[in-house]
Amino acid sequence: MLAALPSSAWLTDSPLCREIGALVALAEGQPAAAIAELRVVVEDQARVAVALILGDPLLHLAYAYLQAGHSEQARAVAGHGLCKVRGLNHTATKRTRQVGRPAN
Repeated sequence: MLAALPSSAWLTDSPLCREIGALVALAEGQPAAAIAELRVVVEDQARVAVALILGDPLLHLAYAYLQAGHSEQARAVAGHGLCKVRGLNHTATKRTRQVGRPAN
């Protein structure tokens, strides 16, 4: 899918095309391929401000991990994604749950 992008493509086009490809792979029952693509999308999202047109790639990655039978990884990625969506610091939130009081 990426080979079809013209040289005049925007910087955000590549992550969006990868995300579409990953969602197609999930629909076709290929979670390992989706995980590989979504990891790249998540890294791109951290470097480039990509509009969440298709939803949060972290939550898609969590779903792909779940489909692949990796529930612990799915839980960790989903927690990080949900904290990001809510505007919370995931590390501080984890510490609050573990200790029972907000982290300093």
